Amino acid sequence: MYPILAPRDVPDIKAVFFELLYEILLNNWRFFFPANILSHMDELDEPIENQNEFTAIMMAFGQSFLQPDLTIFKNNVEYLESLNSKHKLYSKPQFKSAMLYQFLHLLLQVLIQRSHGLLQEEICCCVYNMAAVDFNVFHRRFMTDFLQRCEGITEEQRVEIATNYKPDQVR
Repeated sequence: MYPILAPRDVPDIKAVFFELLYEILLNNWRFFFPANILSHMDELDEPIENQNEFTAIMMAFGQSFLQPDLTIFKNNVEYLESLNSKHKLYSKPQFKSAMLYQFLHLLLQVLIQRSHGLLQEEICCCVYNMAAVDFNVFHRRFMTDFLQRCEGITEEQRVEIATNYKPDQVR
């Protein structure tokens, strides 16, 4: 449904649509991640069901960050943060392996482009919480890759960031 809504200028419908997606995830979490006591006791990866639907919902959220509407952007950042707070969304293996880098890249690009300056604090909080899933991987892999592919900064800025970038010691 989102591909039909995306190009249209219907912010009220889009806002309700994303609220619906959020409520589906929030109130039907077990539809995607059924309770499994053994996996919690053995610290195994939590199995996912209905993965195609979960991925489609998360892709819609990601694509919404490409839109200029600040209200939808703000609401969707809040929705992701709420899902992370309540259900540890960013720590789910399915999110970490297939979506985390894409969301981080997108949010950092938005910060660099300053296209959503009013939401800088919310975006930084979201980026921090995503990076906090594994700071070592964020610092060693993601930031190196991001700086190589980053659009909107000059080569001089890229070199300066790379030489001055010193990740905190993560213990």
